[in-house]
Amino acid sequence: MPARILLSSAAVVATLALPGCARPAVAPDGPPAGDAITTTVSFASSGRPYGPLWLADGLYFGVEPRDDNDPHQLWRWRDGAAAAERVDVKAERCHPALLRPERRPGGELAVAAGCYVAGVFTTRMLAVDRGSGATSVLFRSVPGLGAVVWSGDTAYSSVWSGPCVGVVRLAGDRLEAIETGPSFDGLAWPASRWAAEGAKTCPETGRVSFPVTLDGTAKVAALATRDPGDAAAWTLYLADADLTGAATPLAGGFSAVIQVAATPDGSRFAVAATRDGRAGLYTVDAADGAVRLVRAGKFSGAALSPDGHKIASIALDGGTTRLVVFVP
Repeated sequence: MPARILLSSAAVVATLALPGCARPAVAPDGPPAGDAITTTVSFASSGRPYGPLWLADGLYFGVEPRDDNDPHQLWRWRDGAAAAERVDVKAERCHPALLRPERRPGGELAVAAGCYVAGVFTTRMLAVDRGSGATSVLFRSVPGLGAVVWSGDTAYSSVWSGPCVGVVRLAGDRLEAIETGPSFDGLAWPASRWAAEGAKTCPETGRVSFPVTLDGTAKVAALATRDPGDAAAWTLYLADADLTGAATPLAGGFSAVIQVAATPDGSRFAVAATRDGRAGLYTVDAADGAVRLVRAGKFSGAALSPDGHKIASIALDGGTTRLVVFVP
């Protein structure tokens, strides 16, 4: 996902796209396809769902209210439940204009919270106690804070500017450049000094983005491409968590990537993107790189159940926005 500076609740949908892929935050239309069983998640709010994230205790998602003066909400749906339940998030002195759930190592919950404090919009990454809703600040007011990926205790964020897409470490309240890392099919790691220093130019060594946090695999998942264009084809890789050696390609040909999700052990991935001209939800098996189209259509976001057997996404159809769960 990209690291962007969020200015209003209208920016929520835009923050769900991965960097360097096609700029729209939803994939283009595609014909319905797939024989997956479908469940629509209901919740007692008239707002629009976004940012699905599946943890061991349920499917989390944010809700953007219809009235911009109302705060955003966090909800959780348990498999088989009739409806989702509201999750109380106690973000002190914060009128949330964003509550996007994020996964920390071990399946712990965090939220990327966009908050209006004294009329000024700031972004924070908050750890959430799922029992009490109490929060603690992990990162505060980091410029352009977007989705965060953890490798052990080290946190990273993908950042972009124009055609540039790179990865930086989060160090306190600042971004730290990564100068070297694994190679992608012989392509050198693109240094992210430009992002940390606010430069306007970037190296011509390709683009790379971290899409998801894995647990206990000594690996991180990454997207990379040599193409600087919006229609670039991205490849999903596994790389050593210490960012050394050569990354292993799993599957390629993904464009207009919306989001990547994974099982905690990295054995299966879900990708909301376009491939072979068909927009939709895809699965990728790490063992053999096999790619399967689960459902074609317009989707925003992707979440994969921890056992890899269910996929959730935001379906966009005829002006309606629904959180749907597929059982392939």
